[in-house]
Amino acid sequence: RPATMSPEDRRRLTLATIVTLVALPALWLMQTDNTAPGSPSVAAVGAPAPGGSSDAGTPDTEPPAPAYLEGPSTTLGDGTATSVVIATGEADGPNRISGTASYRRFDPQSYPAGSCQVRGAPLGATITIRNVDNDRTTSCVNVSTYVAEKGDVAVIDTGVFLQVADLVDAPLPVELTW
Repeated sequence: RPATMSPEDRRRLTLATIVTLVALPALWLMQTDNTAPGSPSVAAVGAPAPGGSSDAGTPDTEPPAPAYLEGPSTTLGDGTATSVVIATGEADGPNRISGTASYRRFDPQSYPAGSCQVRGAPLGATITIRNVDNDRTTSCVNVSTYVAEKGDVAVIDTGVFLQVADLVDAPLPVELTW
């Protein structure tokens, strides 16, 4: 015996077919660009329409330059070139941090000999450590920017620390440069 549809199911299937046949061509027409060259187009407020004209009535040949690239003129009215001076701090000077340093024994299997952790210095940088009290200096390689001890700007491997001070002097006032 063949299966038959109920009248309600037939109406639902017919309605779904009609909606599909009407909706698909309508969506397709809305997605296509039907504007002919020279016909008006919609543009954002303040932005020129593609191929349109600017406010002065002259045709646009290039898009406007991005705002962050424009700047003051580089020539004066008489044609002489100008330059801009940007203040950046000490010229050719090393980066410098002052504060206190502590020590700990770094695991030789995890860290190379002469390691240190310096807050604010780039990873892998060679740090020059100067003991402010006795003016002794040594260097270490920054392996981490995380310093667990409160107030310290550096944690130095015990062997490196002993080159500038005794362990009983910790925390040590230091000046770090790189």
